[in-house]
Amino acid sequence: MQENIFIHLKNVSLDHTKYKKGSCYIFPSPYILPSSSTMQEIVAKTYYDTPIGTIEIEASDLGIKKVCFIDYPTYEQNPTHDKLLQTIEQLDEYFAGQRTRFNVFLDLSGTDFQRRVWRDLVEIPLGTTKTYLEVAKSIYTPEAVRAVGNACGSNQLW
Repeated sequence: MQENIFIHLKNVSLDHTKYKKGSCYIFPSPYILPSSSTMQEIVAKTYYDTPIGTIEIEASDLGIKKVCFIDYPTYEQNPTHDKLLQTIEQLDEYFAGQRTRFNVFLDLSGTDFQRRVWRDLVEIPLGTTKTYLEVAKSIYTPEAVRAVGNACGSNQLW
């Protein structure tokens, strides 16, 4: 099931040294993430040059699956895909200072626990942070600090 997800970037610094290449960063959203755990095939991939590095963007027919900083683009696969074009347009607006919230479809897959963590992450206000322990407590599993860290690490928009 496809849901419209409104997203915004948080804590984005133009100091690219704070970001590790090959790592992915979450686009927080105040809305519930898709609950489907079925894996959709990646049908399109493209690259986007930002002031803080090159981003690889992958999409399925349902929505954006991955946004990740990379060192070197390898290839483009169907860069005219509508989900990619919409994402790139909104990223252009963000980096021009005209947008702080995005409204693109996301196609996220994960376990029930991972989705609980991701739902909590999207509630973090713009410009603030939360520790893994704070997230674990807010999803009523204070003993699951390491599992929260693993869930954060497995998010392809992270």
